[in-house]
Amino acid sequence: MNKFVSFAKVALLFAGCAFLVTSCTEEDEEASIIGSWIVTDAVFNPAIMMDSVMVTDAFSLFFPQACDQDDIIILQDGGVQIMDQGVLLCDSTAMQQETSTYSYTGTTLYLMETSGDTTATITNVAITASSMTGSFTVEMNGESANVDVTLTRQ
Repeated sequence: MNKFVSFAKVALLFAGCAFLVTSCTEEDEEASIIGSWIVTDAVFNPAIMMDSVMVTDAFSLFFPQACDQDDIIILQDGGVQIMDQGVLLCDSTAMQQETSTYSYTGTTLYLMETSGDTTATITNVAITASSMTGSFTVEMNGESANVDVTLTRQ
């Protein structure tokens, strides 16, 4: 009987492990950096002083027109990044899409501009099935400013 009980325990343990390995939820599978993203929010953290006013809204500053707000960042396997102008074109003479590279290490995303000379670095990246959040630093009025950004999966 001990051999049967031991065999049953091993079989049950194996079945449980096999279930855990093969039963990813849809959200687990989708929580990947690979996909199409649109910036939907950007906030100075902490607020910065501009013309004697404390400003937290970085989104309207960096994306002032509707044609800026529908730009799509497409991240593909192999470090391929495609910047798409979206439906609303700010510059009808510019290419609809430009290809460059990106890398994602730990919780840091490096987005290389198409010219190849500038890299945007987003730190503390957190990804869910529907969004990606993180932070980056910009120079504003000769000082560094932190921006918390949210991208929404398309």
